[in-house]
Amino acid sequence: MPEVEEGTFSSGVPYLRTGHGPVLLVAAGLTAEHANPAGTTRRASLAWAAPFARHFTVHLVNRRPGGRPGRGLRHGDRAGPR
Repeated sequence: MPEVEEGTFSSGVPYLRTGHGPVLLVAAGLTAEHANPAGTTRRASLAWAAPFARHFTVHLVNRRPGGRPGRGLRHGDRAGPR
């Protein structure tokens, strides 16, 4: 398993970083918590990112701070064209 760095961006968004190369930002950690995943969820996230980490610096990000814990995304929260 590649080395993993855990941190928080200046905006407060938590991330796990692994790999080397151009940056690849993955919003994969959309859990009910405002923190990096732990336990099985963390292992699964890092296993999913491992193939990409051979070619990219992968940032796995979680929810932005400020939302209520346990609140999921609403239809109006999604990005992209409507």
